[in-house]
Amino acid sequence: MNLLAPAVVAALVLADSSPVEFRGVSPQVIGTPSKSRIVVEAFLNPNERLIGGSLKLYLVGPPKKTSELAYEIVGDPLCTLLDNGDSRNGDQKTGDNIFSCLAVLKPERPGPIKLVVRAVIAAKKGSKSRTVEVDTKVFSVRAIKGTVKVADEHDSVREKIMIEARRIWGEARAKYGKNDRAQAMAVRGILELEGVAGAALDRSGDVFVDFRVGGRDQIFTFEPKQE
Repeated sequence: MNLLAPAVVAALVLADSSPVEFRGVSPQVIGTPSKSRIVVEAFLNPNERLIGGSLKLYLVGPPKKTSELAYEIVGDPLCTLLDNGDSRNGDQKTGDNIFSCLAVLKPERPGPIKLVVRAVIAAKKGSKSRTVEVDTKVFSVRAIKGTVKVADEHDSVREKIMIEARRIWGEARAKYGKNDRAQAMAVRGILELEGVAGAALDRSGDVFVDFRVGGRDQIFTFEPKQE
């Protein structure tokens, strides 16, 4: 049986108390008419049962005259939010109930681009429907004419992360010595830093930090084996 059949789905428009909550979007300003990638995050209440693959990002438009809703979904989903710890879709950590996705926007004109994340979850006991649709609050990305210099905007953020990453490596080295265990503990600590999508050791022993900044994956490296 198709759980997403219209006969068993009830649409809900919920406020911030929704089982699924908007957590953030980066960047919040993009250029036009060029293409830009954004990262969107949403939190799913762990007490809710998500129908697999149904947490999606949509464009939002004004409601139809005959509609009682505050807005209408426009077009197909832009991306599917996942909680898989994969930086390729912008997710930082597996199993933390923060779902993320990368979407491409190409605004035709300057102005706000309104978005919403929608999920299909299992209905509570006693409901006439088997599933319900729940929305986050509507949020927006602002499009401006021309090109946004993402690197300039976020250089200081990346620099702060690298300072923290080196501090974590120094503490791990002091505690465990200059060895594989220290490197592994440093990677674990770096993964907890806000703005880091991934961190890993390569064969040479360098620690690669994957920054999730401006909706782009940017790889930087520092060499913890060097004094």
